Amino acid sequence: MAVATSTGCRKVAPEPNKSGSTAAALSSTPIPAKASYAAVWGSGSDNVWAVGANGAIGHYDGHAWTTADSPTKKNLSAIGGSGRTDVWAGGDDGTTLHYDGSSWKVESETKGETLIGIWASIRNDVWITGINDDVAMIRHYDGKKWDDAPVGAATSLWEAWGSSSHDVWMVGTDQKGGQGFVLRGDGKHFERHPFEGASLRAIWGTGPDQVWVAAYDGPIYTWDGKAKKWTPAASPPTDKLLGLWGASATDIWAVGLNGGAYHFDGHTWVKQATGTKEALWAAWGANASDVWLVGTNGATIHWDGKSLSH
Repeated sequence: MAVATSTGCRKVAPEPNKSGSTAAALSSTPIPAKASYAAVWGSGSDNVWAVGANGAIGHYDGHAWTTADSPTKKNLSAIGGSGRTDVWAGGDDGTTLHYDGSSWKVESETKGETLIGIWASIRNDVWITGINDDVAMIRHYDGKKWDDAPVGAATSLWEAWGSSSHDVWMVGTDQKGGQGFVLRGDGKHFERHPFEGASLRAIWGTGPDQVWVAAYDGPIYTWDGKAKKWTPAASPPTDKLLGLWGASATDIWAVGLNGGAYHFDGHTWVKQATGTKEALWAAWGANASDVWLVGTNGATIHWDGKSLSH
């Protein structure tokens, strides 16, 4: 795997960690009585996983959330997979977990690494983003082994998403501080994708020519692959943003600090009443009428197509 970017190293700028505070990115924090979730992913309405602080793993079977047995106490910040029997999670000290359909097991650990984003297309094509010694990094699993590569031009890569195994995107923070960073590749070779804007925290798209990225400070940009340009949203959210997920180009969710949740109908971003001030770290849905928003202190909020409920 080749990454064509300039080299360099810079400390990660202060950003909210997965507890919702504003300490250095992903530092350890006191854990509340209820599980604090940092990421969510599922293979269907009856199989949704959430991971978070102190190795917390929650599972929703279509009826209720339950706590799953976790093989680690390390903070988990990312989850993704290709199906019911192939789910990956990652977190502090390079902790990489795998679920085979029956139990979670620790696959590897690497001191100094912090894994914060996962995207998988198929069982033998898994991408993880993160930080290693204050430099962004990417990891790839080919079904047999993991390969790591540093991304010296960035201090962090917060999230990964792909339209296919040959079109993979990753977003984060530039080494110059405060600027957004977009990495794009065909699965073998990656190059920096043109972007001028603030530090990015989330990404989602419908295909290679239509991609949304969310900046921590609120702006959301849309990539038009045919026009080859980014366009900022006319009605940007006012909360700090942490996660994105969509069902279509006219049905997208953005979540963030202070219980912030926004829905995009293809024209405007409208704030939704979540009934919480907890940091909402991530969103995922089985379809437009079955969406989960998760966050700190046990926040699990469901959208049924008409309203949000706890």
